[in-house]
Amino acid sequence: MLHGFQTYATGKSEKIDIELFLIQAADYELEQNYLPNALKYLIKAKTYSKLEQVIKENIDSFIITKHEHTLFSILSDIPPTIFRNSLWMPLAYSLVTKCVSLEKTEHMLLHTLMNFEKHNNHIGVLLSCCGLISYQHFIGGDIIKCRKYFHKAGELFKAHGNELSQYKLLEIYTALAIGCIFTEEECDTKKYSGQSRISRKHFAGGQPFICTESSILRSLRTAKEHRTV
Repeated sequence: MLHGFQTYATGKSEKIDIELFLIQAADYELEQNYLPNALKYLIKAKTYSKLEQVIKENIDSFIITKHEHTLFSILSDIPPTIFRNSLWMPLAYSLVTKCVSLEKTEHMLLHTLMNFEKHNNHIGVLLSCCGLISYQHFIGGDIIKCRKYFHKAGELFKAHGNELSQYKLLEIYTALAIGCIFTEEECDTKKYSGQSRISRKHFAGGQPFICTESSILRSLRTAKEHRTV
């Protein structure tokens, strides 16, 4: 019995050591500004509370990433039960999925919208609504639903726009411009499109990548080609 306990204790100690190593490795990757590796280590360590916090603090990186397929693959390893009980993980996943497979985002975004509303998180609700505007414009085609998300996003943007980073502003201006076009609401499409262009000029080192209309259309064409092969 004593031998069995010692074996158990040794195994548990080794597991803790591995988890600590993976967490330290994730911290190092974050210091080097390489988010994908940090996420891999945290998922492998199963430190999901820290993973949630890291994603929340780096949500802008998911908005402007040029590595959407890599991040999509990494986040796909998170267990569904963890996703369902999280706020920022499914939002980050939906942001990168939008550029990879937009048709799969509605369920995730409805989930994030509901959860962020429960937690009275205006930024999360706003980003979820923007994702749903894009979904309805490109995939769903439901003008009534799109109008609902468009109006909610517009109201929240007026109330909380000054709390947003330039990256979030870029995402939101793009979605609102798309919403104007699709719903044919009485709004200034040129204003939102112009603000989107102005926001891009604020970034040093050229324009950031963002999953806008052209990139979404490319992903949809690619998906259609794969289905017809």
